[in-house]
Amino acid sequence: MNDPITRDLGGNPPQPAPFRRGRNIIAVIGINQYPHNQVLTRAVADAVGVRKLFVETLGFEELVEPLIEQDATYSAITALVTDKLHNALKPDDSLVLFFAGHGHTEKGKAGTKETLTGYLIPYDGRHPDEKKFSTYLKLSSFLEDVTNLPAMHILVIIDACRSGFALSD
Repeated sequence: MNDPITRDLGGNPPQPAPFRRGRNIIAVIGINQYPHNQVLTRAVADAVGVRKLFVETLGFEELVEPLIEQDATYSAITALVTDKLHNALKPDDSLVLFFAGHGHTEKGKAGTKETLTGYLIPYDGRHPDEKKFSTYLKLSSFLEDVTNLPAMHILVIIDACRSGFALSD
């Protein structure tokens, strides 16, 4: 038959590409006992609880040790994202990154325009009154580094009061 609808194309119909699925990875950071900031009461419990849920119930893997309390320094958190996770993740992996701790939003002015800069405060970050923002993780830079990780899917959960302005009026 020469009817284009019923003609035999020969061979087997094309098969869909196999579904690619990498590993499901969890990385957690939790800080209660800040040496230069107010002590928190639930951040570490939240980080440990999220880790337990994802690993024990949902079957996620940990490629890196959790950064808890004094292990969650500026340099350790930066190394976690830019070195450890970057080198350990594969393009088909999915990542959940959880941070629980202090945050800060600094208001500034550029000419007549008001600016807002969100920060995550690591264990060794100074108190906001000291205005030593170089000891903080700038939220936009942190998220940009996370975006550059070689994973197919990335979910970032941040439990930090005053770390940004996404929900402010």
